[in-house]
Amino acid sequence: MTAVLTFQVSGEDCPLPSPAPGDADVTLELDRVVPLSDCHMPLLWVTSDDQVVDAVAASLERASQVIAVSELERSGDGALLSLEWSPRPTGLLEQLVRADATVLSASGSDSVWTFQVRFPSQDTLSSFSESCRDAGIALDVLRIGRGFSRGGDGVLTADQRETLVRAYETGFYKIPREKTAVELADDLGISDQALSERLRRGHERLVEATVF
Repeated sequence: MTAVLTFQVSGEDCPLPSPAPGDADVTLELDRVVPLSDCHMPLLWVTSDDQVVDAVAASLERASQVIAVSELERSGDGALLSLEWSPRPTGLLEQLVRADATVLSASGSDSVWTFQVRFPSQDTLSSFSESCRDAGIALDVLRIGRGFSRGGDGVLTADQRETLVRAYETGFYKIPREKTAVELADDLGISDQALSERLRRGHERLVEATVF
């Protein structure tokens, strides 16, 4: 089973350069999943005023990890940039490539970046952590979870998912409850015992997939 690691790294260890300290407030965020191999063109949102956006774009163009930068869109609160990665990554990117990892999300500023990354297995995640340590890249691990496909399919059975969705939508989890267990079971056409088992097993699967 795949594994998902959420971690933070300092701005110095992040492959994307940020404005020097003292610049206006700026946030950078990768816009989509980035396959880190060969030559790919991720999208990067830069949230700040025009002057800082221009400074970030210029800084990216000078970065060794980036071949080219193109501006796709600009609005009042920032711009969307397209980046062409170097085919020979170093540092954190090199470790991610070696682990055959997929970056699900990444955002940060000049001081710290937060990454959510999917690995093919728990073993590759462990190897990645060891490689980063050997390379002097400090990872602040926030969360380790089991991977699951297509937004959670495979973690819950169809019945469990239907029950949890109905329970949420009808106010079963609210305080005070807007839907009783008996009423929820009637809605689903199952017994009180079957409802209890579905909820318990569904909760157990979600906790196992997202907490541990």
